Amino acid sequence: MASTASSSLKNSLKRAITSRYFWIIVAMLAATTVLHYLTSQMRLLPLVSFPLTRHALERIIFILPVAGASFAFGQAGGLVTLALVILIMLPRAFLLSPYPMDALLETVTVAAVGYLVIWMIETQEREKRLRQKAVEELETVNAIAATVSQSLDLDEILDKALGKVLEVMRLEAKGGIFLLDAEGQKLHLRAHHGLSPEFVQREAEIAVGDCLCGLVAESGEVLISDGSFEDARHTRCRELEPHSHIIVPLKSRDRVLGVMFLYVRGTYRPGAADRRLFASIGSQIGVAIENARLYENMRFYVRQITRAQEDER
Repeated sequence: MASTASSSLKNSLKRAITSRYFWIIVAMLAATTVLHYLTSQMRLLPLVSFPLTRHALERIIFILPVAGASFAFGQAGGLVTLALVILIMLPRAFLLSPYPMDALLETVTVAAVGYLVIWMIETQEREKRLRQKAVEELETVNAIAATVSQSLDLDEILDKALGKVLEVMRLEAKGGIFLLDAEGQKLHLRAHHGLSPEFVQREAEIAVGDCLCGLVAESGEVLISDGSFEDARHTRCRELEPHSHIIVPLKSRDRVLGVMFLYVRGTYRPGAADRRLFASIGSQIGVAIENARLYENMRFYVRQITRAQEDER
C-alpha cells in the first residue's frame, strides 16, 4: 500500500515537472524575486506605516504565480507556491529592509490575499467538477435507459445493459447479471461478459445470502468491496486475481429482481455520489426487467386466449 502511494506521488511530481505550466510558474517566481530584491527601499509615504505603501506593485505580482499554480495544479500546487512566496519575501523583511515591520506586514498581506485567491479558485473548480460530474451521471443513466428501452426481449435487455454499463463506467471489461427465481431463494446467471466458461458453469446458480452477490440480493443495497480477497464476505472464486467488486441490486418498486456484479482491478473507493449512480443504474435495469416480464406474460396470456378460441371453433 505504501509503495503504491509512493509510486503515485512520484508520477504526480513527474507530470508536474514536465508540464509547461510548471516552468511558467518558476519563471514568474524568479522574475518577481528579482523585482522584489533589486528595487529601491525608498518610501512613497515616509510618515505612513502601511503594508502596501511601498512598492505595492511587486508585492501584488507575487499573487500571480500563486493563482497560476492553483489553476494548473489545484489547491496543493497553490499552497506550495504560496509557501515559496513567503519564504522568498521573509529574508528581506528581517535582514535587508530598513523598515522591517512594514516589510513583514507586506508579507502577511500577500500571504492572506494569496490564501484567499487559492480558496476562491478551489471553490470555483470544485463547483465546476460537481456540475461536470452531475452532467456525466445524467448522460450515463440516459444512455443505459435508452439501451434497455430498445427491446422487450429479456435476454437481449440484460446483455445490452451489461455491455453499456461496462462501456460508460469504464470498468474492467467483465461482469454478469443474476436474476432472482420466483421463490426468492436462488440467483441464476442470465448474462455475462468477459467471464471464463469454467466460471460461468460453476457460478450458474448461487443461494441468496451467499457471497457478495447473495448478500446484495438479500439487502437490496449497493455493495462495494475494496479488495475482495481481504473481504470475509467474499466466499466464492477466491482463486481469481486480486480485484474489487461492485455489486448492484436490480430493483423495481423497491423489489429486488436480480443482481449485477462488476469488476475493478486493484482497489476502488467510491464516494456517495458513485453509490447513488450505481443505484440509479440498477433501478433503470430493474424496471426494464419487470417490463420485459410483463410483456412476456401478456404474450403468454394472449396465446392462451387465442388457442382457447381456436379450440372452441
